[in-house]
Amino acid sequence: MRVCTVKDVAKKAGVSAMTVSRVLNQTGSVSEATRRKVLDAASELHYYGNSVARSLRVNETKTIGVVLSDSSEMVLSTVLRSIHDVVGLQGYTVITANTDRRKEMERFAIETLMRKHIDGLILVAPLCFDRETTDWLKSLAIPFVILMRSCEDETVDSVMNDNFRGGCTVGEYLCSLGARNFLFLPLRDSLSSKARLEGFYEAMNRRKLSRENCMVCEVSQDPETGYEKTKELLETIRRFDAVVCGCDTVAMGVMRALVDGGVRIPEDIRVIGYDGIEFAKYTVVPLSTIAQPFYQIGSTGAQVLLDRIREPDGPARKIMYEGELVIRRSTE
Repeated sequence: MRVCTVKDVAKKAGVSAMTVSRVLNQTGSVSEATRRKVLDAASELHYYGNSVARSLRVNETKTIGVVLSDSSEMVLSTVLRSIHDVVGLQGYTVITANTDRRKEMERFAIETLMRKHIDGLILVAPLCFDRETTDWLKSLAIPFVILMRSCEDETVDSVMNDNFRGGCTVGEYLCSLGARNFLFLPLRDSLSSKARLEGFYEAMNRRKLSRENCMVCEVSQDPETGYEKTKELLETIRRFDAVVCGCDTVAMGVMRALVDGGVRIPEDIRVIGYDGIEFAKYTVVPLSTIAQPFYQIGSTGAQVLLDRIREPDGPARKIMYEGELVIRRSTE
C-alpha cells in the first residue's frame, strides 16, 4: 500500500502542502475552516496512522495519550493517577486531552494526540465507542485500550467495572432490608447506568417484585440534578422507600433534598450511591455505595496498553472487576 504524504492531504483538502504542514505542526496562522478541512482530509486518508506506524518501526516517543471524558470528575482523576504510576515506572510520559463530555470533541482530541506521535492511546469513559468508532481507531494503526466502557468488538482491549453485577448487588441488598418501592436515578446517556438498572431489575425479579415497583428518572451527573428531581418527586403522591443513585455526587443532592423535606435517612427512605468517592463518608448522612476499583482499572488498563505496544498481534483482553458494597448510615 502506498504511504500517504503531505501532498496527498493537501490535494484532498484543496490547500497547499505548506498549509497542511502549518496545521499539523500547529505553526503559523490559518483560519478555523481551513484547519478543519486539513484535519478532516488527514483523518480520511489515515495520514496520522501512517505517520505513527512509521515512527513505531524506527523509534519510540515514549509517550502515552489519554483521552478523558471529564477531567474534573474525582473518579477519573484516580484513574489518571494510576495510569501515570504504571507508565512512569516503565519510562513513559502521559499527554492528556479532555473532551468535557462532548461527543464531537473525542475525535478531535484523538487527532490532536496523534500529531504528537504517541506510542499508544487510552480512552477513559469515552462517549463514542461503537463499532464505527473502534473501526476508525483500528485504522489509525496505533495500540489503544478502552477503560470503563464495554466494547462489542471482541478484538479491542478493555478494562471496566461489572455494572450489571453492581446493580444486582444493590437490588439484593435493599430488598434484604425490606425495601419494596424504589426510585432509581440512572445517569443520562450512560450505558453503565443502564447495565446497573438491568442488574437491579434482575434482583427484583428474584424477589418476585414487578418493575412497576421501581420508578426510573434519568438525571445529570451532579448534586443539583439529584436535589431538584428528589424535591419534585417528594411533592407527588408516589411514595418510595429507597433511592438508588447513578453516582455518589447525585446521591449528595438527593440526601440534601430529603433532609430539607423533613425526611429521615434511613428511617423513612434509604439512599445508596455508586462509585465510592472519598467524600461519600462525609456527606450529611454517611453514604452507602458500590465502590469501583478505579485505581486498579487505570493501572490494569495502562499495563494492558504497554503489553499491546510490545506485542501488537497478541489476543485481545477483556478484563472486568467487581465493585465492593460499602454499607454506611444512609441504608443501615
